[in-house]
Amino acid sequence: MEKLQRNILLSLCLSSLALGGCGDGEKKDDSSPPVVVEPPDVIVEEPQEPFPVTKNLFFSGLQNPGEDTEKNFAFRYDITAGSVYRQSPSQPTSTLAPVIPLGKSRASAGYMLMIESGKLFLGRPDQSSLTQVSTLASTVCAAAVLPEGLGYGKSKITVRTPGADATCANEDDAYFKIPLNAAVTDAPGNGAANDLSLTPFWKTNWALAGYLRPTADSLEILDAQGALARSIDGLTSADFDYAFTTGELDMLLTTDSQVFANSGAELLDTGMALTALTTIDANVMDPAKTVVDGDTVYLIDGALVRKIALEGGANNILHDFTSEGSITGRLAQTTDYLVIALDNIRLYLVDKVTGESREIINPISGDYLTGASRIYAHYENATDARAYLVNLELAATACPGAHCAVTENAHWLYFQTFKEVGVNYAPVLMTGEETPDPNPDDSVDSYVPAFENGYYNRPVFNSYNLNEGLPVLNLGRLNGQNKLIQTGVVEQTHGLFTMENNPDNGDELADVIYFNLSLASSLKNISRSGSIDEKVLRESDLSQRSPLRTGNRF
Repeated sequence: MEKLQRNILLSLCLSSLALGGCGDGEKKDDSSPPVVVEPPDVIVEEPQEPFPVTKNLFFSGLQNPGEDTEKNFAFRYDITAGSVYRQSPSQPTSTLAPVIPLGKSRASAGYMLMIESGKLFLGRPDQSSLTQVSTLASTVCAAAVLPEGLGYGKSKITVRTPGADATCANEDDAYFKIPLNAAVTDAPGNGAANDLSLTPFWKTNWALAGYLRPTADSLEILDAQGALARSIDGLTSADFDYAFTTGELDMLLTTDSQVFANSGAELLDTGMALTALTTIDANVMDPAKTVVDGDTVYLIDGALVRKIALEGGANNILHDFTSEGSITGRLAQTTDYLVIALDNIRLYLVDKVTGESREIINPISGDYLTGASRIYAHYENATDARAYLVNLELAATACPGAHCAVTENAHWLYFQTFKEVGVNYAPVLMTGEETPDPNPDDSVDSYVPAFENGYYNRPVFNSYNLNEGLPVLNLGRLNGQNKLIQTGVVEQTHGLFTMENNPDNGDELADVIYFNLSLASSLKNISRSGSIDEKVLRESDLSQRSPLRTGNRF
């Protein structure tokens, strides 16, 4: 009863407050109710490093190749000045464009490492001069760049030099580890032979998780500081392969036909036993023939396309190509389909759900690129060149057809892009044109063909949106007849590739071509000299491997 009375009194008081008061009637409280401040949400930022401003691009060149006077050099292209500067005063010179992780699935390929006469130099995309980071007493036998965190300052180069016998690859070789932000006066740290075989593995945002180090009888797993976390017997250097990283299940290891799928945290967890996800032929674990879509792995196993569930390990045959042809090339994917080449001439689709296959392009040659619902491919022989662009949003019908654009005398360039938003790809269409021959052989009008024997006449270059399949910019045109030699990468919006000019000269050397994906008519030949065979430092990689896994070794 007493409790009920208190509740009634409280209710009356609250009602009176709503009307103007409750109390002795003599004192009125006009103060506002206290403001309730909600604590802010705790935002955990992913680790990241700022993307370097791209002011310079680096490439290499071999002067007088094949002759006694052959020399190799490094060059820097100053984008603002539009000028090329030689970076190496002497020779021989070795160059490398390592991929530097920046976090949030971002990375830069704009740095250059140069080894010259025992001196190690770093070229930065945001600086106009090289920085010497070390001087070694002898020749460099081998070297590898290994990240120990995010940014170039957290990457180190491990260098192998000859011992007292001055011969590489002997037991007395010495190993040194040098940070890329070291001063020339800093003494190189001690390294080990195993440092050259370390494989980094990553968190989902490309923050370093740790390293894998195969030995003669086990696989050692190191943490991000290089300390041994655990050792797994039976996974040795002879039968261990690290395929790729993706999502929370970011590892695939193969040994003795077993597949392991684990996150970096699980690998480092000494209390967690690693169990095989499924069993397949270990020889088929090829990153170029494996794609991941959510919780499903698709891979090529001989004539079979397998579908493996990362949750539970269900391993099913999605399609058998035995009766249709031999699978060649790599495995690619769109949102709904797998894309596979057969017999190096036909391109097929495989439905990810039903496993149904159909021919989509015939003929093709070379590689192909896919967006969410687009396929880019081309075909080329001595007299014929054509580029295909398939729109799968409308219908998966074969080329040529209503949903497949075919451009004659054309070829796709597939550029791997390293940008603030992440690593992706940008297709660029190169199209030749027929022009009157400036030096006809007789009085009859003659023409230079738009395409012939790999050479495109006065090619124009147009960039495309990968997922929408729409042209974006006319990047410019090259004069004369040109043959594609190398497709480089794009750093932010700036890219390089190499072309060979003049098919009548069998000794013609490759020239470096510059372009800006965000600027129309930006394409131009920046070659230094006709006597130098120029090369990009890093070529685009279309496989499914993380870019942090490729090309960081001299």
